[in-house]
Order: sequence, then structure tokens, then C-alpha cells
Amino acid sequence: MKKLRENKLILGPCSIENKIQFEQSIIEIIKEGYSHIRGGIYKPRTDPNKFNGLGIEGIDIVRELQKRHNFTFYTEISNLTQLEQIRGIKANIWIGARSSGDPFTMAQLSEAINPGEFNFIGIKNPIANDSKLWIGAISRFLNKGIKVNPIFRGFINPHSLYRNEPNWLELEDFRINLEFNKSDIYIDPSHIAGHRELLKQIIDYSQYLGYENFIIEAHPCPENALTDADQQIRIKDLHKYYMPNHAPIDYLRYEFDNIDNQIISLLNKRKALSEEIGIVKKAYDLSITDPIRKSLVMSKWGAYKNVYEEIHSQSVFTQIKI
Repeated sequence: MKKLRENKLILGPCSIENKIQFEQSIIEIIKEGYSHIRGGIYKPRTDPNKFNGLGIEGIDIVRELQKRHNFTFYTEISNLTQLEQIRGIKANIWIGARSSGDPFTMAQLSEAINPGEFNFIGIKNPIANDSKLWIGAISRFLNKGIKVNPIFRGFINPHSLYRNEPNWLELEDFRINLEFNKSDIYIDPSHIAGHRELLKQIIDYSQYLGYENFIIEAHPCPENALTDADQQIRIKDLHKYYMPNHAPIDYLRYEFDNIDNQIISLLNKRKALSEEIGIVKKAYDLSITDPIRKSLVMSKWGAYKNVYEEIHSQSVFTQIKI
């Protein structure tokens, strides 16, 4: 058995699916040298016909396995009923992105939790790209003297190639406003990436920025997982994704691809507009080119005038074909 490492990494399956699966997870994670283990007990889904977590049965499984193995357990809660149930076992908690964006839920939970009751209370950023909403959620706990560890899991962005866009500037704005150290914050690369193939570059870039704490979804057999199968890694493959001081070149290249995809999408929309303008010009017998209009637009492009010349040429060509 490897020597257990300090608590910079919380590792484990998205969901506790049954006792065999979770005990296998515990054994494999401890073998890798880690003992801070996550597992979802409550998993309400968008589709109610999919696996929604074990609930009380999951709590019983954790209680039984805590007697057999030495590990620290973490799970998500979202309401007062779950909080009361989770008090029946030794657990640390986090509050997820959908709950943290609801001021009513956060007010109830912050009032119900006592300072020092849990060694770890994580609060994920809300889905919306708004650090003020996150600041408000966490401030309810801080105002009661309750220590909180923020968890960054990115924001919904339909144009991103990630499941959730990692807006690092928004994270920095949040961190400075609440005077958190980077060592206080956990990164959730699994929910940012959305797929295990993208996980390593998020972890690498997080470390490059100075964030060293992670909560990562890992499963003994990810392809058979009942929730978030694509983004969970195989526990024994952890070393392929998580290593200190690794250059973030893959992340930066992926960001180039991300931007390029957005540019191409906008250029396609622009081409469609060129076709519409060409139809209007033909119908009203207007000139294809407009030097005054071109000059006005060109003045906005600065160092990218050569780029605009090519875009304009393509637009003219498109209109000529109408």
C-alpha cells in the first residue's frame, strides 16, 4: 500500500451504485495512496427515469464500509432532508451548482448547519456565469462563521467545447472579492471537461494557474457507470491524468480550437447574411461594392485589416454569384 498523501485530491465515483461497486472504489483509491473519497448518494436527474441515486440505502452502505475501511467520505446535499439524513454518518459535504444558484436553498442550509459541524463544506459555483451569485451563496455561510471551500466547476456556455466553460477570469474575480487563497479552492475538472479525454489539460492548466486541489470523478469501470460515464476515469489510470507541474500546452491548444470553432461559426453566419444582402441588391439594382461602407468597417479592424480584406472579398464573391 502506498503512503497516504495529503488532502489535495478528493477522488471517487459520481454515484454510489451498490455496495460492491463502492467498496471496490474505496479499495482501489486507497491502493493509489488516497483516502478522501467522494460518492454521490442523492442524484436527482433531468430525466426521472434514469438512476436517481440510492438515498437512504447509500447512507447505509457508507456506514457499513466506514467500519471496514479507513477513509474520509464526501457527498453532495441539496436540501434540509438530505442534510438531516447525512448527519447519520461521518461525512463531509458539498452543495452543487443547481442548489448554490438558489438563494432560498442556500439560506435554509446556511441556517441549519452549525459552525464546525463538518470538517469540509464545499460550495460549487452556480451554473450561470455570474460570480456575484456565487459570492452571495458563500457569504451566507461566512457570515455565520462557517468555513467554506469553494469548488469551481465552470459555467454553462453552449458555444464551448467543454461541458462547462472554465472562465478563469470570473474565478479570479470571485476569489479576490471574498479574499480566498488559491489553496482554499478546489477545481472540479470532471464537470468542466465533460469527457475524460479533456480532463488532463484542465488539470494541467489549473496547476499552472496555482490551483492544486481537485475533486475528480473516478470509477472502477467507467464505461458501465450509471451516471456521468463519459467524464469518469478509471481509478488505476489516475496517473495518466493527474501529475504535478505539467506544462499546460494541451489546454492552450484546445483553447485555440475553441476560438477557431466560434470564428468559423460566425463566418458561416456572415456568409448567410452576404447571400441575403446579395438578393436585396439584385432586387433593387444596387451596386455590389460600397467603398464608403467598406472604409467605415475597415477602420474598426486595426491590426486585422488583412483579415477583413479576405472576408470582404469572400462576401463580394458570394453576392456576385446571386
